[in-house]
Amino acid sequence: MPAKNEVQYVISHYDNAVKLFDDNLGKMLSFLKKCQVEKNTIIIIMSDHGESLYEGNYGLGHGDHLLGPYSNNMVLGIYSPFENFKGRRIVKTVRDIDIAPTLLDLLNMKIPDSFRGYSLVPVMRGADFPGYPAYMETGLWHTPTTPFIDDKTRLPYPHIIQILGIQMPSGWIYLKEKYDHRVNQAKYKALQLNEKKYIYMPGNSSYREEFLIHEKPIDKEEINDPQFLSFKQRMVDMFKEKFYIDENGFIREYETDIAPHSR
Repeated sequence: MPAKNEVQYVISHYDNAVKLFDDNLGKMLSFLKKCQVEKNTIIIIMSDHGESLYEGNYGLGHGDHLLGPYSNNMVLGIYSPFENFKGRRIVKTVRDIDIAPTLLDLLNMKIPDSFRGYSLVPVMRGADFPGYPAYMETGLWHTPTTPFIDDKTRLPYPHIIQILGIQMPSGWIYLKEKYDHRVNQAKYKALQLNEKKYIYMPGNSSYREEFLIHEKPIDKEEINDPQFLSFKQRMVDMFKEKFYIDENGFIREYETDIAPHSR
């Protein structure tokens, strides 16, 4: 853990970035009003992820692990000039895949059958809402170990400098093909529904599971909720074309050149 003044330095920089975003949002809204289109414009404000800022034992950053409420949550606000949603706040789990169908619904446009998400318009109008299960996974690890996480379980792969390449002349950075499957298999995976979260962390010879309620770990043996205990299978069922559970309980990802039906 860094010194207290260093933590405050990081938090202050983050607060400055939030203030800058807030200022720019205000300028954008003023511009819409100046152009006289504010009464004909749907506004959606969102972020790609949150950020851990040394709260608890979660460390700094995002994507290294799936613990804690900070880096896994995103900002999402929806405003429509065509309907008054009374400033309603939805606290149950929604996903970024629900944004596109919500926007199409607000515009009275057909939602493609291929969309996995659902419109939130009925929820925004006050309908009962049980929450939608949200899938998440870690990103590309930059370091050989996962900072700030005790009892690390990792499927190792080389340092980021070794597994990435640069495509010229575009300068695009890409993951070398020979590491693609290993990196995908190594990712921690999680399913969250409201206050309940299941995390799967694979290693070379074993895997670790975390069951959390309100981000606090609970022993699997103490769980009396069959639905919660089925989160692992439910996560795999959400992506049958991508994942399967092998005979040892590991979540495996299909090789890109192997069709699921051939397994």
